[in-house]
Amino acid sequence: MRVALCVSGKWTGEDYTNFLRERIPHDEFYTATYTGIEMPFEPDFRMDEPENTYHSLFDTQPYPDSESEGRRDILGRDEHKILSEYRKYKKASEHWHKQILLHAWICEQIETDIIIRARFETIVSNQIDWQEWIDKCYDEEIPIGFNTRTEGDANQYHHDLMRATEVGFYINDALIIHPKKVLEWDYVNHLYKEKKLRGAEEGWYQVLSESQGHYHMCYHGGAYSIKDEAIVKDADESIYNYSS
Repeated sequence: MRVALCVSGKWTGEDYTNFLRERIPHDEFYTATYTGIEMPFEPDFRMDEPENTYHSLFDTQPYPDSESEGRRDILGRDEHKILSEYRKYKKASEHWHKQILLHAWICEQIETDIIIRARFETIVSNQIDWQEWIDKCYDEEIPIGFNTRTEGDANQYHHDLMRATEVGFYINDALIIHPKKVLEWDYVNHLYKEKKLRGAEEGWYQVLSESQGHYHMCYHGGAYSIKDEAIVKDADESIYNYSS
């Protein structure tokens, strides 16, 4: 079994890839972003940023669950009617499908068995045996997603894991472990060209699980984006000023 750690997305200046490399077992390491974006190092791959020909949230139908429908309801309102903490997502949601295209394109370029997808600003727990989850992904050929962001009753501790509902139509995406063979660039690109590729957690579900007959696991905990550190109750503040 060979494992590739693939870090991708739009460069924001936050870079925690050294922690990812220290804490997650892997054989190869790759980085990728879009053409023309300036970075302090040259990534392994660059892709022309996809054009926005449709809105991946408002121009696609919701899945039959409260989260998918609620996301469209809340972000579809006039900006002054959206709670301040959600307003930033209204504009950002126009681009949520691009990360999936970029990752699928990277996967097309490399040969490996298991792929671990993260963003440059992803922080993972150093108290979780990640080899155990890599082995589970490989043995069961199942995509597994992790994130510590959801408020309310969901787990807000990144050193702990809580299984999300199995009927959810989403995959948590701060960190995703998946078999390479379940993600096909031609399929993802076809969805995009047909204006059917969804964004963010819904999009990851669409291309990694729905395409396999609704087969995935999803966990709250394990990883989070640095932008969500305020709601992670056991966030490690000592690394916030770190830059690799």
